Amino acid sequence: MLDFYLPCRNQFIQVLTNNEIKEWEAKEFWSYFTPQKGCSMPPLRQQMYTGLKILHRNGYLEAKYSPLNRRLFLYSETSKLKLFREKILINDYENIFKKEIEILNINLEKIDKMEILIDELSITYPGLKDRLLFARNEIKSNRISQEMKLQTFNDLLRILF
Repeated sequence: MLDFYLPCRNQFIQVLTNNEIKEWEAKEFWSYFTPQKGCSMPPLRQQMYTGLKILHRNGYLEAKYSPLNRRLFLYSETSKLKLFREKILINDYENIFKKEIEILNINLEKIDKMEILIDELSITYPGLKDRLLFARNEIKSNRISQEMKLQTFNDLLRILF
């Protein structure tokens, strides 16, 4: 990630990863900042300006004077920022895939418990055996589908990341 001190780091990371920055004034960055508990607005705004200078100095943003007002800077992203955003998004996708795998594993555990319950019910209520057999077949096809999804996610995780 960013290997230097950056005030309001988390808020800057949110802004940088979720937006394409092209000729932004400082007030456009400011519109994404929200004061945290115990922090007043003027110091937070000053930290934001300091953060913009640091990002410019480290090559993540380029700054040029506004053609309309010589006191304003217009900030645009550099290729270094684009690479940073891609790394962040790749990590996010990897986490999303891992969460999907966890959900599929939980679903498979539920299916196991349902199969056990159906076996117990078929012993307890022999008159429902035909209906329970139909339910067992439905659960079995659902299990196969879940296992295929799980295998696909594992393969994609191994290939992509």
